[in-house]
Amino acid sequence: MLQFVVVADASTPIRQVSAYPSRIHYPGAPLPRWWQIEDGKVDIGGYPPDRSHFATLLLIDLIMNQSDDWFSFPIEALAGHIITLSDVTVIDSFDEKWQLSPPADGWSLFATEGLGPQSLAVWATAAAPLAGPVLDEVTLGIDEDANLVWAVEQRIRGRDMPTSDDPHPAPPVIVNATGRPSFTYQVATRIPPRWHPYPIEEIADRRRFVQGRAANLSTEHTPLPEPESDLLRVSDVHRIHQIEPAAIPTDGVRLERRAMLARRTDGTPLLWTQRRRVPLLTPPALRLRYDVLEPEPPVTT
Repeated sequence: MLQFVVVADASTPIRQVSAYPSRIHYPGAPLPRWWQIEDGKVDIGGYPPDRSHFATLLLIDLIMNQSDDWFSFPIEALAGHIITLSDVTVIDSFDEKWQLSPPADGWSLFATEGLGPQSLAVWATAAAPLAGPVLDEVTLGIDEDANLVWAVEQRIRGRDMPTSDDPHPAPPVIVNATGRPSFTYQVATRIPPRWHPYPIEEIADRRRFVQGRAANLSTEHTPLPEPESDLLRVSDVHRIHQIEPAAIPTDGVRLERRAMLARRTDGTPLLWTQRRRVPLLTPPALRLRYDVLEPEPPVTT
């Protein structure tokens, strides 16, 4: 049995609650007994770890070896409140009490910015909301050759943005009067429109993908347009959009923004904007090269 002190918010008094924990079950989870037949439909070990994120390998090891030691216990809460566990005590079958230490600072599955590691925000949910069309769509992918992340704007404010499938098509080789092919020097290959680079930098002793500005080096270093999608912008004009490296898998991710409509418990409509992450099969990639000799276009008379 567990005894814990719960604080819903600043306006509610502190209350002490007791609950009985139960073991967490999910498909493919190892059973706690040695001679129990486990479900063979899901094989967690059959999924290869992400080679660019070492944490996925540790997660698979944790699931296979220590997942039968995970327990859950119910807490009554209201939507729109913040639940804080200030004191948790475990009472075992021998009636001995064990004081649980606070969770490790800096690591949490459901952390909320501005709250402590022992606090959890209970968000309101809608059972069957109406979803509108996609307003913004951005694909993100890690380019290991260039050591950065590409953010490609494919849809902005309900309009599809034209993007080239192959930004570097192979042009025909032009032969001049001497019988030799003619080439022109390019500082770097062309970056298609709506492609925004995110080089990795050290921000407050942590690695982050920071939004950069590509430039057209053939026209006196003219910078390319900034992102227009709200998914790649921040409200504070003095801040630059940053991405946590662990948030982008190797296969890439697609960000979507759309309008959602639901009704409250009293029947009044509620409209909000949803932001959703969808996995990709292949990430966007760009053959970025420097000091390139491009064939000259034919001369027409």
